[in-house]
Formats: sequence, C-alpha cells, structure tokens
Amino acid sequence: MAALSIPVKRNKANPLPRGLLFICCYLTGKVFHVAFSFIPTLLTRLVPRADSFLAIGMLYVFIQAMGMLGGLVVLALSGIVSQFIVWFNYVFAGNTVTWYDLFASTTTCYVFYAVIRCSWFLGVSLWEIGWQSYAEYPTLRDLLAPPEPLGPSSPRLDGQNSPAREVVPSPMSPRRSVSVPGSAKARRIDRQAKMLLYGPIMVLVIVMAMFGLIPLLCDLGIWCLRVDWLQGLADASSRLNRMCRFSLLIGLFQWTQQFQFIFPRWYRAAGVGAAKSWRSTLIMWAGYCVLGPVSVARLLQWAFFPLFGLNAAGRTSVYNFIVPQLITEGVSAETMDGILILLWMLQLLYASHIVVKEINLSDWQKDAFYDDSMWLENTIQFKCMFLVPMLLLFFRGFASPAMGFTYAQNDLIVLTLVYPALLVLVWWCTYAYISLRHVKLPRFMVAATLTYFVSGTICEIAGIPAGGARLIVWAHLMRQLIKRASIPLLTATHSASSKTSLRQTHGMARSWCVLLMRVSLGLVGLFLGVRLAFGVLASIQENQRLYPQVPFIQMDKASASSVTVDHAIMSSSFARDASLGHGPRNIARYAVCDQEFWGLHVTDYGMMSLAAYFTAVEDQQAAVDAFFPSQGMKVVPAVEGDDQFWVEIQVGENLTVIAVKGTDFWRASDYNEDIRMWTEPVVTSLLSTVFPTVKIWSPGTTAMVLDAEQEILSAMGIPRPDYKLTRVIDYVEASADRLASREVVFTGHSLGGGIALAAAALVNKPVVAFSPPGMYQSISKHLYRYAPDRRQAFQATHNQSVTIIGENDVVSHIFDTHAGLVQTITCSTEHLAMVGCHMLENTVCNLIRHCKGSRSRHGFDSCRFEYDSKIIMASVARMLDVPYVGSTSVDMRTILESSRYNVFALALVLFVTLLLASFEWLP
Repeated sequence: MAALSIPVKRNKANPLPRGLLFICCYLTGKVFHVAFSFIPTLLTRLVPRADSFLAIGMLYVFIQAMGMLGGLVVLALSGIVSQFIVWFNYVFAGNTVTWYDLFASTTTCYVFYAVIRCSWFLGVSLWEIGWQSYAEYPTLRDLLAPPEPLGPSSPRLDGQNSPAREVVPSPMSPRRSVSVPGSAKARRIDRQAKMLLYGPIMVLVIVMAMFGLIPLLCDLGIWCLRVDWLQGLADASSRLNRMCRFSLLIGLFQWTQQFQFIFPRWYRAAGVGAAKSWRSTLIMWAGYCVLGPVSVARLLQWAFFPLFGLNAAGRTSVYNFIVPQLITEGVSAETMDGILILLWMLQLLYASHIVVKEINLSDWQKDAFYDDSMWLENTIQFKCMFLVPMLLLFFRGFASPAMGFTYAQNDLIVLTLVYPALLVLVWWCTYAYISLRHVKLPRFMVAATLTYFVSGTICEIAGIPAGGARLIVWAHLMRQLIKRASIPLLTATHSASSKTSLRQTHGMARSWCVLLMRVSLGLVGLFLGVRLAFGVLASIQENQRLYPQVPFIQMDKASASSVTVDHAIMSSSFARDASLGHGPRNIARYAVCDQEFWGLHVTDYGMMSLAAYFTAVEDQQAAVDAFFPSQGMKVVPAVEGDDQFWVEIQVGENLTVIAVKGTDFWRASDYNEDIRMWTEPVVTSLLSTVFPTVKIWSPGTTAMVLDAEQEILSAMGIPRPDYKLTRVIDYVEASADRLASREVVFTGHSLGGGIALAAAALVNKPVVAFSPPGMYQSISKHLYRYAPDRRQAFQATHNQSVTIIGENDVVSHIFDTHAGLVQTITCSTEHLAMVGCHMLENTVCNLIRHCKGSRSRHGFDSCRFEYDSKIIMASVARMLDVPYVGSTSVDMRTILESSRYNVFALALVLFVTLLLASFEWLP
C-alpha cells in the first residue's frame, strides 16, 4: 500500500517530532499498516480468485441476513393475520364496536404497518448493500469521486471482471476531477468527503457507548436496565452483547483500514498536530502508549482463552494493571472489553481530527477514489477485514473443548445478522448526516423528542405496550421526517445511472436472485391468503355452527369379536380372530412390538387415539368399550358446553391416558391450527433450501433462532393468540390434584400427536404419538411461551417420547424433525394413495400385523384397511339434497347427475370470473 501513496515533500519549517510520543504514533501506524493493509493483501494474493470468493461471501452474508429477516417478517405477518381474525370473530359475533374501538384499531394497523415498513426498508437496504459489495460499492464511489460525463467511460469494476493487482492505474479515468481546486464544487466535495470520514466513526462511538457504558453501570451497581427485551443488550456476557461488540470491533477495524488507506502517513500528521498542545500530547500519548500494549495483551488472551481455559481472574488480569479498582468492584472482563473498544474509537476520532488539520503531512492520497485499481484493492481489503475475523471467531470456538461446534455456530449466526444490520445503520446514518447538513441540530433534536412522545401515544392508544413497537414507530416517523427535510446529495444527478449500472452488473446472478425473491413473495402472499381464508372460515363456521349433520366418523360393532370404523374416506375392520387374514408369513417384527410403554402396548394407544375422533362422550365410551371389552376403562366426561378436542381415559387405578384428536375433516379451525403450529419449521426448511449453511444448523442453533424470533416478535408487540395445546395444558394443570396419584400419558394422531408431544414436553409427561408432524424444532417457541424457565431446552422432546411414523407419510416428514424414540413402519397401502400412509387406522393395522402375539389390551389379531368414502358421499348428498343409497361408483354418478345444475352454475360463475380477470375488468 505504501507503493500506492503519493510522496509529499517534508516541510523543513515543521520538522518531524521526536521522542516517546512520535515513537508510539509511529509504531501504531506500522501495526495498522501490517494488520489492515499488508496481511489482507498477502491473504488475497495467496488465495487464487480471492476477490471473487470475498465478493460472493460478502453477498451471501447479506442475502442470508435478508432471508432470515424475511422469515421473521412472515411470522410477524402471520401474527398480524391472527390478530385480524380475532377482530373479525369479535365483530362477526355481534359485539358492539364504538368509535374509540375504530380509532384504536386504526392506530394498531399503523403500528403493524410501521413494523412491516421498517422491516421492508431494512431488507431492501441489506439487498442493496449486498449487491453494492458485490460490485465494489459504486454508489459510495460516486459520492467520493463523482464521474465526469465528458470523455469515454471505462468499464465498471465488479467481482467477475475485476482487474488483477498488477493492473496499471489509468491516469485518464473518467472519474478524474476537472473542477478547479478551491472552487465551490471542489469545496463541497471535500466537505462531503469529511462527512463520510467522520459519519461512520461517530455512529460507531454512539452505539459502542450504549453497549459499553450500560453494562458498566450495572456491574458497578449504579443503574441496571430492567427492560425485558433489552436484557440481552445490557448483559455484557450475553451472546447478543458479545456479538454486537465484535461487530463494532470489525467496524472499527474497517474504518481504521480506510483511514490508513486515505492517509498512509497519518502518524506524522498526528505527531505534529499533537505536539502543538499539551492536552493533545497527553491524549495521544495515553491513547497509543497505554491502549496499544493493553489491547495487544488482551487480544492474545482472547485468542488463546479457549485453548488454555483461562478463568475469570485470568481473563481480567491485563486490566488489573490499569484499573484495579474497577476489577475489585466486580466489573467483568466483557464489560472492560467494551470500554476498551470505546476508548479506541474515541482515540481514533480525535486522531482523525488532528490529521485532517495537518493533512499535507499524512501523504493524503487524493486520487485514491479516482483510480480503478486502487479502489478495487481497497474494497477487497474492506471485505477481507470482515470475512477473515468472522472465520477466526468460528474456528476459535470450534477448536475449543469448552465451547464446541454449536457454540461457535450460534456465535456465527448472530454475527452474520448483527454486522449487516450495523452496516445498514452506519450507511443510513451517514447518509442522513450528509443530507441534513443544513438543518440546525437543536431543531432536529426537538423534532426527534416530540416524535418519540408521539410514537408512545400511538402505541398506548393501540394497546401495544411493547417498547420495541414504540421504538419502531419512532424510527418510522423519523425516517419520514428525514426524507422530507433532507436535501439532494451533490451527486444526485448520477444516482439514476449508478442504479442502472448496478442492475446491469452481474446481470445473470442478480436476475436469478430477483426471480427467487419474487417467487418467495408470491409464496408469502399465498400463505397469508390461505391463513386468512381458513381463519375467517373458522370464525364463520364456529359462530354459525356450520357443521355437517353426517358424522365424520362412525363405528359398527358387528359382533363381540369384530369392529368396523368408517373414518372420512377410509374404512377399517378389526377382528380378534384370523377372519380378516394374517398377511404374509414370516413378516418382520418391529422393535416396539415386544415392548410395553407405561403399562400399555403401542396399539392400545393407537386405539385410544382413534376413540378421540368421536365427538360425543357416549360415542367415545362406546368406542372404548368396543376396543377394550371388559377392561373397565372409563371416559371422563367433559365440562358441559366445552368443545373439548381430547378425551381422558382412566385405565385401572393408576393410569390415565389423554388422547388428543387429530385434524377434523370438516373443521377449518383445525387446518388453521396445523398452519400456525408449524409455520416456523416450514420457514426454516425453505431457508435451508436457498441457503446451504442453514442445512448444517445444529438443533441448538435452530432452537436459538426460533427462540430469538419469538422474543423479537414479543418486543415488537406482534400478538400471538393461544394455541390449542394451551387448553390441554390448562386442563392438566387444573386437574393436578385429581391426577396426582395417577400416571398421565399423552397420545394422539396427526395434529393431535403434535399437540400431545408439545404438551407432554411442557408438563414433563410421557407421550406416544402416531404420525405427528415433527416437534423437535417447534418446541422452542412453545417453551418460550409456556415454560420460560426452560427456554431453548429442546431436548425436552427426547424425554419419555415414543413416535410411530410411516415411511411414506408426507405429514410426518415434511414438517420439522422428530425426537425421542422413533419407530418407522412400512405403509401397506402406498399403491393406493399416499394419504393412506398417514391414516391412523392403517398405522394400527400395520402394527397389529407386524406384532402378532403381543400383549395388547384390545386383543385384535387381524384387520383390514381399505378406501371407502361413504361418509363423505353421504354428507355431500345431504348438503346437495340428493338421494344416497351406497358407496359404489353408480351411486356417485347418480349424485353427480342429480346435482348437474348446481355444478354447471358454479362452473359458469368461475368461467365468467376468469374471463373478467383476464381482460382486467374486475376492480
């Protein structure tokens, strides 16, 4: 980098200062040169195509951060849709709505709009900065070196056709400034460049002061932050605070690197400027002669702590020489690290102020922003200064026996989210600082204060007390205020061409990303539409009691030894003899066949789960008596008027089984619940499809991410209506005295199995689930809500958990993963339809055939499972008011012929609607 500097003659009237101060400044400058210029350049030259790897890596980090932000926005939108459904249900039920209710609802909508709008702004900023880094930051270069419209234009630098390090700088670059030195335009450019120099470091100082001083005040017992959603920021030892400090340290490194790039001999100017005042001399001497050695020693301690396992005293030993009183008072090493970083920021801010005054002694590279090869070298080093420390942080934790892979991966995930957000903050604040340069600071502070109180009033009217929501509303109002008060930048005339050039750069890669973004937005819109449709339909169905009269499930006890169950489109028969066939000979036995779980066989739990599908208590008791004759099992009646979706079965004196019903074919609320409970794992699965690094997330990392999402949603005031499992948990807790002397076991199928798994993990009870969606990842959000003392304890799903899944069951494999003891069985009806692999009767039938001679309570020895949709046919026939006599194809044809006029009218309406939409005649 020294070879790229422009030599400046020394002024003999101001000889270079000698002595301890100059030695400290000189050594600091050389250390900066080696750390921020020589080593990054050496690494990029040793690694082939390093510029492309760095560009792709930087883009990947920002796009992944945007994707994870998008996942959070999907959850936020889902919560907002749930809130709308609650409001719709309230209005549809006939409740009175006052004008104040409408006003409060309007303010609530604005709060939600502010949340989504700020999230959108952050996502777009991540997108733009990611592609800016991929194209070597053309917009920033336009601010520092405005291109001249005269003469032929040179090709834009990008990560694919970047010139090599040996390319000779072009002396006649189209960016060469032709303005007269000292002119008004030149002065404006210089002023803008100074703002770009001071703006980022000032933002870093303000943010670092928050992360450094708040924990210090708390450690000293002076004042502690008691806001729940900010506890992670106030605690210096928390992962969020540590990664924020590390991101700020990287930001400081990158700013220092740019400072070193612009002023290669800055230490000469700093020495001369500091020598003119004893205060400056004292500050510079204390900064470089004291902070330098302490920082080097602390950096070595940080690097080798994982390998040698230094305790708290060992990690703070370096500070005992400087501030022993603070260490004695109980200030942690993490807090002192934050103070050390803050002092370095203040020191460099002061040094930059002195260097600018003595700029001629610093070898100021005026043409650095106009020369293509120098700009490329600078941007490569900038990206290297982020990616290399990020990898060092990961391998430091990965190689440590006290940390491990999950710990290092969690740190890496948080860092790759915090650093892009920090860069967006610095980018936006610097832009606002430049564009508001004509606005008086007192006036701006008054406007910011008034806006903060207005945002609090809005949130209070909306009934959203979350502090994060108030902060977001304030940020949204401030952004609108700044947009209206700002003036165009000096290079605003080039903004359109810059954006066009950026879009044209890497056209194929960017086009594919844009296509992926549009597909993702389409899927999000479809998801929200389905959620809204099921929610509204469920509200209407619940209020109007629009349920078919034909039962969803019915049982026929042909004899004492055989039972037939018709369930939706399935029909299954069970016999206590071999009348229904034994199946193939020498059939393999499953591992669970010879096991009893809490006194019952798995097939016993399967029959109890089947009994839960019956609605009336009498039908449930009849099913239990038919499945378990002469066993004395009793169904505990539900509270009158309570639409209970589970059944409590008392087995003997010491065992109670709570069987949870799965998805009811006719209930829209059940489908809505399916979507709500497994939104998070589906979003994570989609992210892993786009971002390969998400696929290697450990369970601990996934639990941390899901838990953090719930905390952020809570901080933003996004409502989260209760899940159905809340009622099950409340029921068990309310019956704790009655069930104290009994073993309680949960069971269920499909949605009921998932609810049973979650409820059992939350109340520490055993569970046997059949064909449930996975609950290994989803349990984290339920732990955050129902068991805050066990947050991220995802291993709870391993405890006393037995899961039976079919090998071709889509529901069991596409949503989340499974935990505990998992028995995978075959699907004997896969040749008919995959839905059969998910049906409970098929699963139980399969287990009965494979578990011959097992000690089951039901005693069934053979079974038959087949497709028979007579219940559905009868229900459709009744709704259409047509006769129904059986379940054959002739009967189906009769139904269709009888209802042909209804079908024709419906088809005509759909055709006309499609025609109007095609010609855009619909509003």
